Parts: sequence; C-alpha cells; structure tokens
Amino acid sequence: AALEIYESLEHNKGLFETYGTLALNSKDLGMYDQSLEYYEKAEAYLKLSKSKPKNWSAHFNNLGNFYLATNDFNAALSNYQKALQEPNLQESDSRRYSLYTTNVGKAYFKLGRYEEAEAAYLQALKVRDSLGNASQRAASYMYLAELYLATGQDSLAKAHLYPGLELAEIGNSRDRLLALYDLGSKIEPENSGMYFDKYKELNETIKASERTERERFARIQYQTDQYIQRSESLARRQIVYLGLISGITLLGVSVYIIIYQRIKNQKLKFEKQQQEANQEIFQMMLSQKAKVEEGKQSVQKRISEELHDGVLGEMNGIRMVLLALNGKTDEDSVALRQQAITKLQEIQEEIRGISHELSDAAYEKFHNFILSIQDLIGERCQLANLQCEFDYDEDMDWDQLPGLTKINLHRIIQECLQNTVKHANATKVQVSLEASGDLCEIRIRDNGKGIAPSRGKKGIGHKNIASRVANMNGRWHVNSIPGEGTEVIITIPRSQEFSPAQSLVLNS
Repeated sequence: AALEIYESLEHNKGLFETYGTLALNSKDLGMYDQSLEYYEKAEAYLKLSKSKPKNWSAHFNNLGNFYLATNDFNAALSNYQKALQEPNLQESDSRRYSLYTTNVGKAYFKLGRYEEAEAAYLQALKVRDSLGNASQRAASYMYLAELYLATGQDSLAKAHLYPGLELAEIGNSRDRLLALYDLGSKIEPENSGMYFDKYKELNETIKASERTERERFARIQYQTDQYIQRSESLARRQIVYLGLISGITLLGVSVYIIIYQRIKNQKLKFEKQQQEANQEIFQMMLSQKAKVEEGKQSVQKRISEELHDGVLGEMNGIRMVLLALNGKTDEDSVALRQQAITKLQEIQEEIRGISHELSDAAYEKFHNFILSIQDLIGERCQLANLQCEFDYDEDMDWDQLPGLTKINLHRIIQECLQNTVKHANATKVQVSLEASGDLCEIRIRDNGKGIAPSRGKKGIGHKNIASRVANMNGRWHVNSIPGEGTEVIITIPRSQEFSPAQSLVLNS
C-alpha cells in the first residue's frame, strides 16, 4: 500500500525506505531471492533520491546482514566495510560506528580471519564502553568470548563471558542472556548443568510473558467484539429512529416544496428579465475584451517595429562601422569607435526601457524554483571555477512559496554568490534550503578568507539583502571568521502577504 502511494507521488526516498523494509522482512522469513530483489530496487531508488551518506551506510550494513545470513561472508565483509566509509562516522554517530565495526568483526570471524576479527571487536567495545549502553557492551563481550573459545584461549573466553552476563542482566537483554548461557555451557563444560537450568528458566519466563501478551490481546479482541455487537444493536435502533424522522421530514419537505414552488413561479418573470440584462452586459464585455486585445496587438506590433527598425537597424550600422575600423589605430578611427560605443550605450538604454515595460508582469509567477536555483549556482560556480554543493528539503514543495518570495530568495542567493566570487577567494560554496514548521531557512557558506572585523560600512548589495529580508518579515545574520570562510543564514516565514507597494518595489 505504501509503495502505491509513493509511486503515485514519485517520492524516491519513500520508495527506497519501503523496499528496504520489505527486503529486511523477506530476509527474516528466509525468502532470500525475494529479499535480494527488494534490496536492488531499494538501491536504485536510493540513487535517484540523492540521499545523505548515512542512508547509504545503513543500506550497505543491511546488505551485509543479508549476505551474512546466506553464508556469503566475503560479500558481507565488503558491504560492512562500505558502510564504515561514511565521512566522519565515528565522530558524528558513535553508536552506528560501533555497530558497523562489530559486523565487520563478525564477517572476519566467519572467514576464519581471527586476528582481524579480534581487532574489530575490541575497537567496537572501546567505543561502546564510552557510550555506556549495557546491552551493546554485553554483545561485544559475547562476540569476544566466542572468538577466544574458537581459538582455544579458554581463560580469555571466561574473562569476557562473565562481564557479558553481568551487563546483559543490567540491560535486561533476555535474548542476549540466552545466547550467553548457551555460550557459557561451551566455555565451562563443568558448569553446563547450571547454564542449562538458567537457560531453561529464562526461556520459560520469556514464553510466559509471550503467553501473557497473547492473553491480553485476546481479552482486547473479546471486548472489541462485544463493543461491535453493541454498536450493531445501536445501529439497528438508529435505523428505526431514522425511518420515523425521515417520514416526518419528507412530509415537512413536501409542504415546503409546494410553498416554495409558488414563490418560485412568481420570481421566474423577474429572473427572465435579469437574464436578458445579463446577456446585454456579456455582449458589452466581449466587445470591450476585443478592444483590449486589439490594443495589446497594437502595442506588440509597435514594440516589434521599434526593435526591428530602430534597435536592429542601429546595431547593424554600428557593426558595419566597427568592422570597417577593425585593426585601425589612428585618431579618427579611435574617435569613430568611441562614437560607436556611445551609440551602443544609447541602444542599451532603449532596450532597457522596452524590457521594463514588458517585464513587470513576468515576475508575478516564478515556476521551477529549485531548478532555477540549481541553474544559478551551477552557472556561477562554473564561471568562477568553484566547487558547489546544493541541498534542499525534498519534503517541501518550494514552488508553493509566493512568487515575490521566490524572486527575493533568488536575488539574495545571487548576491551572496557574487560576493563570494568577487571578494572571498573561495574554492567551495555550499547552499542549502531547509523547511521546519512555518519557517524556511536558507544558508550560503563558502570556505574563503572571511570578513575582517574591522571592515568599514557595508555595500549596497548588503543593504539590498537586508531590505529584501525585511520585506519578507524575516531575519538574517552573517557568521564569518577570518581565514575560515563566511556563512549567511536567512530565516523567513513560509506564508507571506505583500502589499501592492511592496510588490512594485520588489519587482523593480
């Protein structure tokens, strides 16, 4: 059901997560061919979703578990190692780092590479000791005890069995205790009877708990069935009452219809006259619309003639002059070239005037916002030979933002990129768009030389950013450390209301 919804929405991240869940369930049910097929589909949608590195790490770890379950230990080891390649994993998420490292050790153990398995287990235990999770630490001690038993180091196996048992009891990890009791009977054959009794007692406790849960759910089901029966009885009574009410209502409606029909007949003559008047108004509107269209065509024709006969003609003339002067350096040629440049500036102003007449309405709607930002960043970074990164919240429909908000954000990002290219001496730029609740947050960060604290008054670009943010009822600030780069952070509400005066200013 989830797949059908995500496919209709073309939601690649949701499809990846759903296929991943199906793969895990299929593996646990022993349906390995089906599980591998689901993993392949999950990876295909993971590539399309442009997910963060942690999603790739989790995917590779799950694939490693699959291959471990199917006894393909080399493939399991390869995928576990891929999971550990996530940048800064140990610093950012120690729990996942210890899990992936433990799984690498399990794969080494299955392959008989005991020294490498021991190193991985000890590294994971060191991290888990710093985290203090009793259940995870118990698992590490158990795997080490199992390793030392397999390599004939019985004293080390016992030394790791006992703290594992103690931590499993502290963490109330029943499944872990069962595994440790079973392992203890192998490490200490002389005490196998004691371990068997403990295993049996704990197993019976678990089964009793499961029976209690089943009985509780059975009682809930029984009570639910009783509620359903009562509801059905009430529903039958309601049908009878509804029948009586419906009969009375129908009688009242019949009387109302008779009275209403008489009143309606009296209104028909007036409505007919009103329709005739409306028809006349409609004809007048059609006539007015035709005149408006005629006026628009006339303006378009005039602009076309101005561009063709005026601007294009002037530019052709200037082109011929410049071609004739190409390569000449005498004073007359220099003077003529200067005249041609002045004429080009006049044509530029003429085109600017025509453009302003046409562009006012163009900004009312700003489609494909994310695509326009991607194009802007890609173009600026390519021209300046910068490495660029662009992340945005895929769950947010950015095209639903008001048109003027999208224009403002586009201009702000454009100004920040321009400042980076001109002043920062940077090699990398990162732009991110995030949405949380009723707010949107925009971050533009570079790794350039930063802004010195002693810098003087801010330029016009800085003031324009402040003005645009204020018009969107937002706030912004700049974080900069000399030599470590600059970060601009803008926070605005999702919903905006612009006055007509603001619209004129922001569109200009």
